[in-house]
Amino acid sequence: MRTLARGVCIVLAVVAFTLGIAACDQGPASHAGFPDTLWNAATVDPLQPAGLLPDEHPQPVHLVPTYRSGDEVGAWRLLETGDGGKQLVIRYSQAGECQTDKGVIVVETSTEVAIVPVYRNPATPCQDVAALQTPSGIVDLAQPLGNRKLLHIPGDNAFS
Repeated sequence: MRTLARGVCIVLAVVAFTLGIAACDQGPASHAGFPDTLWNAATVDPLQPAGLLPDEHPQPVHLVPTYRSGDEVGAWRLLETGDGGKQLVIRYSQAGECQTDKGVIVVETSTEVAIVPVYRNPATPCQDVAALQTPSGIVDLAQPLGNRKLLHIPGDNAFS
């Protein structure tokens, strides 16, 4: 019986070790699947809203839950805040003629909020070099931004 128990403990230890290695560079679950290399390269937004254009009426962004291998990360710019810091209006790269829009990932922790537009490049080569589309959209946070850092995950250079 003792041999069986010891064998089970060894198997569980090997499984735990293997799962730990498999999770390397995948980021914690709270980071919506972003690899640590992307998450750790995030920059903090200076919280200087650029403002909306005249007659601009942003709609809620399409939220997607997680980053997946092959996703392209888009850029965004803060336009304004509202509702006591629970609502952020952004301009974001949504993809161009050749890409497929997926949506926006919002990751909230107690100390950070990351907004990440994502899209997919086509499987076949595309000859169209049209500029990325950059609509404005509303991001509703679960909690007010408050003193949390607002993060940009590195991506395309739509606003450089």
